[in-house]
This record gives sequence, C-alpha cells and structure tokens, in this order.
Amino acid sequence: MDKVLLIDDTKSYRDKMGGVLRDNGLEVIEASSGEEALEKLAKEGDSFNLIVSDLHMEKLSGLDLAKIIKKDNITEVPIMMVTTETDDKLRDEGMQAGVRIWLIKPVGDQKFLKTVQMLLKASKKK
Repeated sequence: MDKVLLIDDTKSYRDKMGGVLRDNGLEVIEASSGEEALEKLAKEGDSFNLIVSDLHMEKLSGLDLAKIIKKDNITEVPIMMVTTETDDKLRDEGMQAGVRIWLIKPVGDQKFLKTVQMLLKASKKK
C-alpha cells in the first residue's frame, strides 16, 4: 500500500483530502505543520511514497520544507505542492527545490486523486 504524507495547517482540508486518498486505498499520515512533517520524515523517512504539502503555513512553509528536504537529502520522495499561490516565480522556486507538481487550490477531488496517482506511478518507474 502506498503511503502519503499530507501536510496542511487546515484540519478540514487534511480531513477532506486525506479521506479521498484513504477511500482509494492509500495510507495517509497527516502533519499540521512543516515542523511536524520534518519530525515524521525523520522517523519514517523513505517509507513514504509521496509528500503532499500546502505552501502557506506558519513558521515553516511548504517551500521551505521542500528546500530542507532537498538540501539535507532527507528523501527522494516526490513532492506535490497544493496551494492558492499562482505566482510563477514562486512556482519556479518550488520546482528548483524539488517540487514535482504545483497544483492550484481549489482543486476537485478527482483531479487531486488523479495527480497523486500519476506521481505515485511515475515514481515507481524509477
């Protein structure tokens, strides 16, 4: 079973999207902040198949989290950013930090699920 680390500071969003993933056979571990995500990555590391993160969070943003993951070589797991941020410069900075997909909120359940499944499938081909 594929395992997804879902990071968002909004509980209702984690509940909704985590439910979509669980309903489709994925194991979901939730984190409410970038700091909590780093703790979970330190403990479970490469047991995750995908990281899905919000961009705007207090203290440690999703972008800063991606930069730390890349700089410290924490994991090679693909990262998907789900955000309301449409700024191309910010998106490009994210891609340089290792973000594979930059998905704009609001995103429908089916598009979210299909994007997750595509990333999981692509990461298995490596």
